[in-house]
Amino acid sequence: MYLTIDIGNTNTKFFLFSDDRLIEKGNSENEIGTKAILEIFKKHKIDAVIYSNVSGHNQSGLKKIFKNYKVYNVNKNLKLPFTNEYKPQSSLGSDRIALICAAINKYPNKHMLIIDLGTCITYDFVSSDKIYLGGAITPGLMTRYKSLNIFAADLPILDFKFPEKYYGNSTFESIHSGIYYGIIDEIKGRIDYYKKKFKHLEVILTGGDSYKLSNSLKNTIFADSNFIGEGLLYLLKFNLKTWERLLSF
Repeated sequence: MYLTIDIGNTNTKFFLFSDDRLIEKGNSENEIGTKAILEIFKKHKIDAVIYSNVSGHNQSGLKKIFKNYKVYNVNKNLKLPFTNEYKPQSSLGSDRIALICAAINKYPNKHMLIIDLGTCITYDFVSSDKIYLGGAITPGLMTRYKSLNIFAADLPILDFKFPEKYYGNSTFESIHSGIYYGIIDEIKGRIDYYKKKFKHLEVILTGGDSYKLSNSLKNTIFADSNFIGEGLLYLLKFNLKTWERLLSF
C-alpha cells in the first residue's frame, strides 16, 4: 500500500492507495492530521510514503513516524517526470509539483493551466511536451478578506458570501463583490492570455475554494478532491521505478 500526504498551510490531507485504487482518505487541521497519519500506520501495512509539507509543520514528528519506512519527501532531490524551468528549481513549492504531476498523468500530451484555489491562488503552466514554464501566485479568497481587515482602516472581517450582483450598494456587499469578481476576472484574464498563446489548452481548477468559483468559470475541468493525492502517487511510483532501474544496473 502507498500513503500520500499533503500538508498545507492549515490542513493535512492523506490518501491511502492499494496500487492505484484509493481505499481511504482524510482531511483535517494540521494538529489533528499528524494523529490521523499515525493511526493509518497502526492499521495498515505501508510499503512506501510520499509527502509534501509546504508549511514545515511538525517535520521532526513526521520523521519519527516515518523512520522505519521507505519515504520520499517532495523536495529538490526528488526525480520529476517533467522538465522544470522554474528559477531556482528548488523554490518550486512541493504542492505545486504534486499538482503538475497529477495533471500530466491525467491529461497527457496537452497544454495545461492548473489553477489551485487555496490560501494562495497559484497558476502553473505545463506544455504538451511536459515542460513546466512557470506561473503566478496571488492572494486566495479568504486571504483577501483578512488582508482588507488588517490593512484598511474600519473595514470588517467577513465570512465568504456569494455577491448578489456585480456592484455592491453597501460596504459589506462591496467587499463581497470586489473579492469574488476580482478573483473571477483575474482568472478569466489569465485563461484568455494562455489560450491566445497556446492552442488546445486544458484548464484545471482545484483546491479548497474551487467549488465556490467553478460556476462562474466555464470550459474548465473541475478536479476532484483526490487530485493532489493522485499526483503524489504518480510521483512516488515514478521515483520507485527510477530507483528500481538504478538497482538493475
